[in-house]
Amino acid sequence: MKERIRHMDHGEALRLLDGEMSLADAAHWRTHLQGCDACAAMLAETESTSNAVKGVVYERAEPVWGQEQANERLRLRLQETSETVKPQRAGLLLPRVRYAFAACAVLVVLLGVAAHYRSQSVLAALPNKNLTPGATREVELAELCAAGDDDDLDPSVSASVQTAVFHEYGIANAAREKDFQVDYLINPQLGGTNDIHNLWPQPYQSTVWNARAKDALERHLHQMVCERKVDLAEAQREIATNWIAAYQKYFHTAKPA
Repeated sequence: MKERIRHMDHGEALRLLDGEMSLADAAHWRTHLQGCDACAAMLAETESTSNAVKGVVYERAEPVWGQEQANERLRLRLQETSETVKPQRAGLLLPRVRYAFAACAVLVVLLGVAAHYRSQSVLAALPNKNLTPGATREVELAELCAAGDDDDLDPSVSASVQTAVFHEYGIANAAREKDFQVDYLINPQLGGTNDIHNLWPQPYQSTVWNARAKDALERHLHQMVCERKVDLAEAQREIATNWIAAYQKYFHTAKPA
């Protein structure tokens, strides 16, 4: 009997798009999508709908660094509402109070959904620490600063090594050249090496936290290290731990310019 082919459902499509699948499952479905037009069309439709929802949520949500301020404003609004309910008019104002609390509940849900999508966007732009913890070499500061800030991938990083990086992260052939570049976690201008533990597939466009944003951070950190405004070891630690948090810290912004 011919084996029945199982197709992707919407739940699996969402988990694949949000990066919540295991590497093995993601690799399986990316291979399946290459030969299944129906699943590819369904995935595209799901992605389009998901992006539309994200767009609405992002327009209404506070930035990550403003969450405490948003919660405080919400608390004050609730306090103001409760103070307007005078005893003799409580019956008349009760529907308004209920509406206010319902509106606040919706706001809380929207903020929660926005936080989820922001977290997924951030996770997609950060390397897996188990696969890519970063690797550095002993180097003199004068040598780093004399080399400039060009961080193009060294030609000595062979195609087989780059293929191994993509394989570790479960990224299919079709998406490799189009959507990703193999990049350093700690760039050579900050003492990073060509070790595979310092290489990862960085997205071009699937998130605002893409290769261009990281390049800007690398140039900025290189300049600050050479001007002795930041210690080299600290710059290496911050970019390896969470380069997005480092970007927000040094550029004083919640999102890339």
